[in-house]
This record gives sequence, C-alpha cells and structure tokens, in this order.
Amino acid sequence: MWHQLRKWLGPDKASVLVKQLLIEAGRLGLPARDAVIAQEYRDYAERGLAFEHMVTQLFEYAIPLTADFYEQVEVCAESLEMAPEAYSILLLLVKK
Repeated sequence: MWHQLRKWLGPDKASVLVKQLLIEAGRLGLPARDAVIAQEYRDYAERGLAFEHMVTQLFEYAIPLTADFYEQVEVCAESLEMAPEAYSILLLLVKK
C-alpha cells in the first residue's frame, strides 16, 4: 500500500511522507516534545533531520512499532534518499 502512495504524491512527496510518518509516530507513542521538534525541522524544509529525529527518539524510548509503520519508514527514507543504515535499527522494535 505505501509503495503505491508515493506514486500519487506530488513533487514534495518527501514532505508529505514525513508528515504522515510523524502523525503515526505520535499515535504509537512518540512524546509530544519530540514530535514538535521533528515538525519544526519539517517546517524549515529539513525533512531529513525530522526523519532522523523521529528514528532516534523512537529507538531511544523503545516504542513498539508495527510492521506497517516500518514499511512507512522505508518508503519515507527512500523518498529522502536515505540509506537503510539510517533507520534499520527500528527493526528491533517491530512487534512480531
């Protein structure tokens, strides 16, 4: 599903994907202060920093993740042209 989504997005698909990822991270338990920091990075067109902040904080707080969320992370990272090393640590948090 998420791989199909990127085809439908416009020229700023990375920004849209980061925003969606941020919303979902909040639902999963990302603390509000970290969501605000990531949103501020995004607002200043620092989508990569927003993504990295989310990944770091999700891992730091050991927030359980779903396989669907991890797929969203992969699609977002691809749109940002980030290597898997930037987010693959989150695999340790995916509920089986």
